[in-house]
Amino acid sequence: MILVGKTVDAVARRRANAIFWTKTTLIYLVAVSCLYLLVSNFDNLEFNLIRRLFTLCISSAWILYFRFSKQVNQIFPKEERKVSKRDKILLTLLMIPYVIGFFAGVIDGFAKARNNQEKSAVITSNEYTDGVIAFSIPEGCSCTETRKGETTTFCITKDKWMVSVSSGAISRFQEEYLNSIVEEILEDTRKEQQRKGAETTTFSVFEQRGNSYIFHKKFEYTDLKEVNEVLELDAYVLFHVGTNKYAIVKESHPINSLPSGIETIVNSIRFK
Repeated sequence: MILVGKTVDAVARRRANAIFWTKTTLIYLVAVSCLYLLVSNFDNLEFNLIRRLFTLCISSAWILYFRFSKQVNQIFPKEERKVSKRDKILLTLLMIPYVIGFFAGVIDGFAKARNNQEKSAVITSNEYTDGVIAFSIPEGCSCTETRKGETTTFCITKDKWMVSVSSGAISRFQEEYLNSIVEEILEDTRKEQQRKGAETTTFSVFEQRGNSYIFHKKFEYTDLKEVNEVLELDAYVLFHVGTNKYAIVKESHPINSLPSGIETIVNSIRFK
């Protein structure tokens, strides 16, 4: 931090502008800490929040010390303290990126807080959202969410079936390449399933519904361990027309198992 470095250098060399830089730096730290605390969530005492509280207390104590300390007045007599025009210009140039960075961080913090609030929102209609898509779950189901990196995956369960829902984005949305994009999105899931046996595509449908392109694909896998059991991967990929956003809904189950609520979930999906 250049501002702190400038202050330390001025104090160490006992320059005439040392008190000016010291008080400016301490006031800046106090102001930033106070503003950060105003936009913080005190229900979550994360490390960054505790650090800001500590910075606020220490900086306030140092301000009082430099204001009332006899030792400071002896080392830096008031009549010898000077602030040049160059100091003021330099301070302005140093503060501009800090102020911009702070407010950018506050705006980003509000956006993330709003997004997190939306993602965890569960209303009476059993609706869930990750900020990109929103969907409803059938009555009697439970829903849990896990986060890996920037991706949130919802797992909807009831009895013996489980449907997963997640969203994402592609770099470019080109209609002529949608089939290959769908295959790429499903690739990791298919690789995981292929460890269980040989793959056969049994069903593939494409349609446009409202403002979404919907791909519905089914794959069968002959289980190498259980000869009599055939597994089915039921997968939907929905693209939002005109954007690069997509949703993926999938379920893997024995071929003769009871139907799940995957179609109900797919039909309820909307892009935000």
